[in-house]
Amino acid sequence: MNETVNELAFPVDAQKEILYCRDLLTNNSEYQQLIQKAEQEYKKNGTLDYAGLSEKAGCLAEKTGVNSATGMLLFFLYLCPAAKAFYAKKGLSEQMYRDSFYDLTLKAIECKQVQGVWGTHTNWFGRFFDLTRFKLGRLEFEEQEIDFDYLCFKKGSKGINIHIPSCGPLRHEECLQSYHQAAEFYRKLQKHGRILFFCSSWLLAEEIGLFLADDSNIRQFAGDFDITYVRTAEGFPDAWRVFGADYQKPADKLPRDTALQKGYADYLATHDSTTVARGVFVYDIAKRRILHQRGTNTCNDSENDTTQKKKSLTL
Repeated sequence: MNETVNELAFPVDAQKEILYCRDLLTNNSEYQQLIQKAEQEYKKNGTLDYAGLSEKAGCLAEKTGVNSATGMLLFFLYLCPAAKAFYAKKGLSEQMYRDSFYDLTLKAIECKQVQGVWGTHTNWFGRFFDLTRFKLGRLEFEEQEIDFDYLCFKKGSKGINIHIPSCGPLRHEECLQSYHQAAEFYRKLQKHGRILFFCSSWLLAEEIGLFLADDSNIRQFAGDFDITYVRTAEGFPDAWRVFGADYQKPADKLPRDTALQKGYADYLATHDSTTVARGVFVYDIAKRRILHQRGTNTCNDSENDTTQKKKSLTL
């Protein structure tokens, strides 16, 4: 595990705490048995009940005085060498493994900021271990069946679901490069040389447009998408992503150190709900550009390129 936390660039303080807790848990026979069985099953089948087993690992860790969030993180870290071996077997590079599994590091940093411990407060890592979700450039992607129609992609078709890891500024030029990397990687999904991308996120919420400038990183990212679905949520479920450990404070006590924080703090002072939106676009691989559903209902006719609104990309 020493090699794993170093390879995945965990902060030095995190490495010390994680390895200390690992040593403590060597005396917890139930925890060790769970890990051994999980490793055996994962190596054999390439998949697990990640959510159930990681939660159980967290509960068992508490018996030894280790925070459950740290116990959960350790569960996933124990599986990393086997995941790395699967990457090699599939002909995927070590760099791609490190980039994708860096999500464990990011979630540990978030957990430290929000809960004050090096661990994880989510167990969503399964698709990384199943080798179905990958980080390609700035963004993370996974192949997924769609439940809607968009241009020539009909319900039941395969598209690419985008995830946005919290690894720094969401620079638009890096996002554009990332789309192209993903389009090449998932080229088997192309239809007439084009691939469908979609994303469901609070970063696409309409209210963000009320307080962030059009040329901000987040607004430029959101501008890549046609918004096809909006869901309203009570309060702001993603507040922890914006305000860290202060996310439960009343609006007038929230930090206002960034434009995003100030905007949401002001917004929450007068609103009791926020939204999450789903955005969609089609990407033309050869021409490296985004196509939208404005003024057309197909994506297999090149003549539509001159009639529909689109965003040309210079990469």
